Amino acid sequence: MVTIDELCTEMERAEITVKQTLAKLDYLTSYNQNSRFYALRDSCRFDRYGIWRHKKAYFTRHSTLAALILALIDDSEAGHTAAELQSITGVSVAVVLQSLVKKEQLIRVRRKLEYVYLTARSKRRRAQQGRHRFGLHWSLAEEKETLTLEELKRTVIILLEIIRSQPKTIRALRYTLSVSHPEIAAGMVSEVCRRYGIDLKKKLDIFQLFEVAVKVADVYQKQAEEPLVFHFHCERKQCPICARSLEYYKTTTSRSFGSLRYGLIWFRETELRCHKHRYDPEDGSPLIYGSSFIRNLVPPGASVAYDVIVEIGKKRFIEFRQVTEVVEELKQHQVLLSPTSVSRWSDYFLAAVECLHFTKIQKLRHVIKSNGGYLLHIDATSETKSDTVFVCIDRILGTVLLSEKISSENHEEVEKALKLLNQHLGKPLAVMKDMGNAMELAVQNVFPKVPSRICQFHFLRDIGRDLLGESHVKVGQKMTNLKINSDLRRLKRHLERKLASETVHEAVRVFQDSSAIEQIQPRTVRKHEAVLTLSLVKWILDFRGDTEGLGFPFDLSRLCFYSRLNRARLRLARYKAHHSRTISNCEYLLKFEEILARVIDPTLRAQIRQIRSIHRWFQNLRSVLRFQIKDNKTPLAITLGVGTIREVRAYNKAVLAYTKSLLRAEREDRITVPEEIILKHFEKYQFKLLIPVELAELLENLDRTNNFEESLFRDLKRRQRRQVGKKDISKEFSFHGPYLPLMHNLTNEHYVAAVIGRIEDLPVRISELDSKHIKHYLQKLYEHRRGRFFDSLPHIRAIDLLPRK
Repeated sequence: MVTIDELCTEMERAEITVKQTLAKLDYLTSYNQNSRFYALRDSCRFDRYGIWRHKKAYFTRHSTLAALILALIDDSEAGHTAAELQSITGVSVAVVLQSLVKKEQLIRVRRKLEYVYLTARSKRRRAQQGRHRFGLHWSLAEEKETLTLEELKRTVIILLEIIRSQPKTIRALRYTLSVSHPEIAAGMVSEVCRRYGIDLKKKLDIFQLFEVAVKVADVYQKQAEEPLVFHFHCERKQCPICARSLEYYKTTTSRSFGSLRYGLIWFRETELRCHKHRYDPEDGSPLIYGSSFIRNLVPPGASVAYDVIVEIGKKRFIEFRQVTEVVEELKQHQVLLSPTSVSRWSDYFLAAVECLHFTKIQKLRHVIKSNGGYLLHIDATSETKSDTVFVCIDRILGTVLLSEKISSENHEEVEKALKLLNQHLGKPLAVMKDMGNAMELAVQNVFPKVPSRICQFHFLRDIGRDLLGESHVKVGQKMTNLKINSDLRRLKRHLERKLASETVHEAVRVFQDSSAIEQIQPRTVRKHEAVLTLSLVKWILDFRGDTEGLGFPFDLSRLCFYSRLNRARLRLARYKAHHSRTISNCEYLLKFEEILARVIDPTLRAQIRQIRSIHRWFQNLRSVLRFQIKDNKTPLAITLGVGTIREVRAYNKAVLAYTKSLLRAEREDRITVPEEIILKHFEKYQFKLLIPVELAELLENLDRTNNFEESLFRDLKRRQRRQVGKKDISKEFSFHGPYLPLMHNLTNEHYVAAVIGRIEDLPVRISELDSKHIKHYLQKLYEHRRGRFFDSLPHIRAIDLLPRK
């Protein structure tokens, strides 16, 4: 993605020449940002709406915003409002909608307090208007409330029969009802279909139809002052094993479940079974067939619907709310659950999402294949007393491909996880990892011919520790012996206790009005010397502000501390040279001067010179590897890209040239100790630092660090600490750690589009899963948490088996 100015600069051509060249290519311009950005169509990764969002630019496969809006409305079931279109496109659409209506490419229909925009195609428009009237007809029927209790009950029976049998004609519906409910008149069937705008010849939204039935039941409950119990029947007629007709088994007792969409639902269901095949041949469980529709709403035997379970999961693992907060929020939706139930359904949600991930992984593989493959980033993380979580991420899509709990970062378990990944998704284009031997061996065994690269951050950190570690420790020990830091902090605490707010505010006004201390009267300096000393001490102790935020060895914090101490010492000495009487009468400035004088210790100064000399070698190495942080970004939250193909070649050439210079110095016996340390690392890892030129088409997604995955770990742990309200999350991370990366996928639009469709459809996708598969993953979750055989061993009282006497 580039702008026209960037293209002109890169090609060194005039704008008109660049546009003539672009005309020969299949390119797109952004439909926001005044169409400033250009991108090749083949490089865009469109979501299910045909939109690709890259940084601050939005592109559409339909080329323009107007064409995108026409396509969205044309593909919709019941049209769109302006707010819905703005939410999808991410930009204001009011002006474009007005233009399209004026050109008669769209039709606008008023609905309550807003407008719905429909397609101008007559056949499609009639279908959208029919769905639009569906809601309108219901509101009118609800306002009348003229039906008797018996008529309301029969209306619900008719709606449930439509949901169950989904007949194609009124005649078929009448016949079915005449058998099961002869008391319902034929005319009432037609009246119900007409009243609620139900066209049996077209595909029905059974969930929306059930919502109508629930609203009718609400009217019944208001009049009868008791809930209406829905009676669901089994839709299946034949045994799936032998194709024989199923026979009646039982009608369950009335029970209820809570739903965010439907509220509290009371129901019972008629269950059937096969006379011959009464038990599952695999596990021996009873084969009983109930209503498949109710199975789409609520798990077997559960008291909450799938939408409640998904809401609990989102609150717990995406918003990281506490259990008590979730309980209170569900109360607002009239869903009453205990904290224990919320925790139990949270576990169910984790297992269901993992089951959904592996059930739909072929869809994810199809998306990966359309992208040309995947760039694999692997890493592992843990807490102090927790097990290790091994995570595999596709850098192109930004999705978590695999998240497994392992006992430690050993090559056997890492290799087992990578084999599982290879089985589902095939070989990656390249692998990015840290410098651990276990991961290196596992990658070589599973992906022997795949380019493997190491994280430059870890590589430089390893070299820096070998170069600077001993010297840095000595400087720290010397400063500790001199008690510089401790005495400064003691002085700071004393001054903070002594000074009053009024005194500080007065001194701030005095010093703020002057650019140099020489401009202030000596008596004023003596009066406010405590505030001046405190300000100097706080400035010195804020020495970490001079670092890059990368930590040792990239940041030599003790060197920054020494530099600020020395700068303050020299400047105070210059002032004292001209105002010695003033300083001699300042108690705190004298004490401050005495602490600063300790930095001239000969041993400390020699150690500082040594570490600065070695640090120059390290900085030179960073320059060769082009490891520089720019634009004051959060250092460990960014990823260092590889740049253009020209920059990649220049980088590879510089790395090889630097390696040759070290080898030449070694041959000529003029190599220094720092160079020997660097050469040792380069001989081992040089070719894993080079960037494969054959991956040129993926330069935008190639990183030189593993910070993408590291930042994910930091974000998840930080949010979990906020959730539990404490720093040590070893227990919580052991419980939920292996599943949190998969939860992160639910915020990734590419993953959601490939696996779920829309995030709003997640309850439906979970309901489509086999309950036995979810149970398998739930068993896996509990085994990870409580150990293997957690549900079997408690049945043995081993201590009672041993002799007591």
